[in-house]
Amino acid sequence: MAKIFVFNPDHEIALASNNCKYKPKRNILRINDDLSVLPVWFCSGCTIERSRTNSEWSQTASSMGLQYDVCDKIDYPALTDIDVWGWNKSLVTSLTERGVNRELLPDDTRLTIIRRLTERRTAVDAMEWLLSSLCEFELPTPPVIITKQSEIDYFTKKYSEVVFKSPLSESGRGVRFASAQTINDNLRGWLRRTIEHQGYVIAEERYSVLQNFAMEFHTTHDSTTFDGYSLFETDGMAYTGNTLMPDNEIEAYISSMIGVELLNAVKNQLILFIQKNIAPHYNGHLGVDMLVFGQNSKTLLHPCVEINLRPTMGLVANIFYKNFVKAGKRGLFTVDFYRHSDELLAGHIRRKADKPLIIENRLITNGYLSLCPIGGQTQYRVRVEVYP
Repeated sequence: MAKIFVFNPDHEIALASNNCKYKPKRNILRINDDLSVLPVWFCSGCTIERSRTNSEWSQTASSMGLQYDVCDKIDYPALTDIDVWGWNKSLVTSLTERGVNRELLPDDTRLTIIRRLTERRTAVDAMEWLLSSLCEFELPTPPVIITKQSEIDYFTKKYSEVVFKSPLSESGRGVRFASAQTINDNLRGWLRRTIEHQGYVIAEERYSVLQNFAMEFHTTHDSTTFDGYSLFETDGMAYTGNTLMPDNEIEAYISSMIGVELLNAVKNQLILFIQKNIAPHYNGHLGVDMLVFGQNSKTLLHPCVEINLRPTMGLVANIFYKNFVKAGKRGLFTVDFYRHSDELLAGHIRRKADKPLIIENRLITNGYLSLCPIGGQTQYRVRVEVYP
């Protein structure tokens, strides 16, 4: 056995706890179980346990040329390579207890640096870098780091609507919207506790979003490369899904709103920022969330809303499109949750009938696919639909 990819989507929650014995909640365990084979779609050659698959999923994966290994049980002491969604103390502790070679795991010093770089303060630093480097373009004011309760009222009075963010939280969590009229004791309590536990909160103006998107990068000690775009949607806070389309079409779409010169300038400066500030300490995928917004009859770019120091669902969508969808096609990549598993199973059967999967030369040309097996207890699904 050579390699596994550990999918731990609660990575930021574990980081925030900073506890080597962190225990995920029941819904997180459900996500981990339901989506455990997702990494095989973007990490070629990794090993998964046979019990995680079923015949329907395996046949589809085979017809699309998916490269992965199957075993009855992971032999952790025999592993020679491990990749993960995100490194944190509790994951390293868990893998160590299972007998993984300690040389494959980050040490305490590296874990501390990863935690620091994952904080939202890094996005503030990147924003300040971009403002100082791109003076010829109109960019929004950087977020503010608040460490005192007395600073909160001043900030809420400065703008009509504001956003408060905790330093560490999972996607869509740790975010609160407010104004001078709506801030209340509950929110003040949350802000106080966050400052006490994590040292600060991030505050910035709330923008009228026209489009969310991200730039995906990969970094090593020697280089930082641009991997592609993620055109995604949220429910106002949390990620809901991606549009599947070629990178050049996404770039043309975003450029039609803000101009290709600004888009390329931001991309180039982010590569420089990442290489100087992140690459010396972190090797792997990272995504920079951005948004196009409207303000005073202008269409503007917020070039660094978040930095995700890990793979993202947008990256998975981008890689999936490039490897498994016929060029030029468009579609949808989304994460679904069903409170009742029988409803998900019924919907899965219905979608297969209504939108049958069509594969030509190992590429999807039309139809519906669940990237992970659907069983009687499944509540979470990563769904792809490619349009005719």
